[in-house]
Amino acid sequence: SARAHFKLDPETTYACCIGRLSHEKGQDVLLRAVGLIKDRAKNFCVMFAGDGPDREKLDALTRELGIEHMVKFLGHQKKVATVYRASDFMIMPSRSEAMPNALLESNALGVPVIATRVGGATRTACFSVRSSSASNVPSSAAS
Repeated sequence: SARAHFKLDPETTYACCIGRLSHEKGQDVLLRAVGLIKDRAKNFCVMFAGDGPDREKLDALTRELGIEHMVKFLGHQKKVATVYRASDFMIMPSRSEAMPNALLESNALGVPVIATRVGGATRTACFSVRSSSASNVPSSAAS
């Protein structure tokens, strides 16, 4: 199974965040949100698949927030479908997007999505029971 491929704990809920690790993709906002729930979400983990210029900053932020046990940086994945299949849902915290491939891929694989309402995400998401969108990221999570 996909979870076995990544040696994931069957008792943990996994979210994935797929894409280039860069400011416009908003992974720092997601990490700060995880930091806000770290004391309440004992069996939760976010898997980041991708690489980019913000990798070191995101590693440092993960340590600063004390959420290393809730975050996995998987690096670039050639078979990204395996990451989606290992996940309970996908999070797309982007600050800006044109046509988000990750959202299209997630929807194609039937993986639920939580996404910010930006750019092409508002036209691409399948808003249904399996997919939802947050209108805005709380300012407390983004600071």
